[in-house]
Amino acid sequence: MKTFRRKTPTAEYIYPPLQHPDSIRLLELLAGEASDPIRIALSEVRFQDNPEYEALSYTWGGEDGDNTRSCSIDCDGRYIRITKNCEAALRQLRSQDKSVSLWIDAICIDQENLNERGHQVGLMRDIYSKASQVLIWLGESSEDVDEETGVPVSDIFLNHVSVMAREFRALQSNGKSRTGSRYYQEILSDTQRWYSVCLQSPLLGGMVDIHRRRWWSRIWVLQEAILARSAVFVCSQHRISYSDIELWYDVLVRDLGNTARRLAIYVGDSSRTHLNLAYHLNGKDAVPSDNSMSPAVNLLHQARYLEASEIRDKVFGILGLSAELRPLFPVPDYQKPVSEIYTEVAKAFLERSNSLSILHGASLRNLSSDLPSWVPDWSVPTTLDLSPRFYSMYNTGKGSRAEFEISGGNKELRVKGKIFDLIDKISLAAPRAYEMQCIMQDRIPGWQKSCEVGLSLDTLSTRTDSREVLWRTLCWDTSYEVSRPAPATYAKDFEQWHSLLVSNRPIDKIAAGIKALENPSNFTIFSQAPLCVTQKGFLAGVPFTTKAVDCIAVLTGGNPPFILRPTGESYRLIGPCYVHGIMDGEVFPEDPNELEWISIR
Repeated sequence: MKTFRRKTPTAEYIYPPLQHPDSIRLLELLAGEASDPIRIALSEVRFQDNPEYEALSYTWGGEDGDNTRSCSIDCDGRYIRITKNCEAALRQLRSQDKSVSLWIDAICIDQENLNERGHQVGLMRDIYSKASQVLIWLGESSEDVDEETGVPVSDIFLNHVSVMAREFRALQSNGKSRTGSRYYQEILSDTQRWYSVCLQSPLLGGMVDIHRRRWWSRIWVLQEAILARSAVFVCSQHRISYSDIELWYDVLVRDLGNTARRLAIYVGDSSRTHLNLAYHLNGKDAVPSDNSMSPAVNLLHQARYLEASEIRDKVFGILGLSAELRPLFPVPDYQKPVSEIYTEVAKAFLERSNSLSILHGASLRNLSSDLPSWVPDWSVPTTLDLSPRFYSMYNTGKGSRAEFEISGGNKELRVKGKIFDLIDKISLAAPRAYEMQCIMQDRIPGWQKSCEVGLSLDTLSTRTDSREVLWRTLCWDTSYEVSRPAPATYAKDFEQWHSLLVSNRPIDKIAAGIKALENPSNFTIFSQAPLCVTQKGFLAGVPFTTKAVDCIAVLTGGNPPFILRPTGESYRLIGPCYVHGIMDGEVFPEDPNELEWISIR
């Protein structure tokens, strides 16, 4: 018997233009053995014909970050270049005896055709919501293994979650509490053991490994996971339903409380974003149709901390999350300047919501930016990492309706308000102390500076005990559960925290002591907001880019006050702030005639 080697294609595949507005391409992954070359066929289909397919959610680059298209696959006798991670997913999803119908962005969209890319991005909501299933490719099993069994810790975690979810549902069907599950008790024990003696079990090690996968960092996972009829995580040969992972997060966030929050801190800043995001990925339409737009503002905020190789995708990547967003967002156009896209979005939110909530995400980082200072730069994190819901607790504008107009070719935002005060004294540590990614040892000098500023005043304008004003300003008068005012019990927590800061211990010993406190996060969460004193004697938490030349404005429709920097006859927006004693409208003018037009560029 003779065997024949299939010739490797030497000509690159040429994409024929799509013929209809509702057309997409599907790939047929042809059957093959594990070692066989990948072979596919592409065909055009229309949504009106209700095609059957599964959609892949993955990262172009694998865990090594290699997103170069270094691999070739056979497509109808020609080659298409894909990344190593895409090829690994195809090999894992390929069947030995039948073809599989898939949609994969890197293959089904002509990546060299910018017009087609923009058009297909506009169809993402349909692509993922109409797929029979979304397959979430996490990569291969972890290299870290349980030293006793040799089993990869990622496999241990996924197996545990799968079995735990089945047991939970069985208990629920019998009217019993999930706390009776032995798997529940195991994760509770492991989490408490980790917190008490810093031991990491294989189970928690697997959780950390899974949450550090690059998939969680992608902007596109927002809609790919939310819109799916059914979603399945695929890690090597393991498959686990998305609903099982959701159940796991419910236990972690709702049942385990502060212990789980500390575990999230241990995992790292980026994974805290992932954990928070995943816990809330349970609504099929992320943004309701009311006019508040606050859920959409939150989505844009979350998107800042996720990765996108194309920064326009910080906006386009969440476009499909709600039908109500489509009229607000510009049509995806990858040839339009980023500054124009971001400005259009900010303007649309202002006009639709009649509130200033979109300004909470604006922060002056780069004076040479093409963006007006009032437009958030969604391509980078904010100078102050606070969820939009924090700002909604304040009422500096005393319930007033935002009065604004946009002019000057969308460069100028004019808002009615009042310049209330000026920055008098601000004492900063090294810039590293205020960066989101820095370790606790780097943050400590910033906290020490803030405490020095707060305690340097004998009398404050609020006529309240200076230590109480200090600790309330440090935590922006909020509890960890995001409520106001902060409970009086925080005074004791502050004294413990402050005594460590002013001790003569080495920085690493101070950091260890803070980590051991029962409630350390109540004051550390606002570490990016140094304290300053105003000319009128108020204590304020401000963006670390604030300078002594800046002023504080209360604006119509504003929740928090804002730091503004004078530039001729207008101002630059530095960011939102907290000023103790004015956060509930105490200084907002009763007489509308006292309001003035403030120009922000």
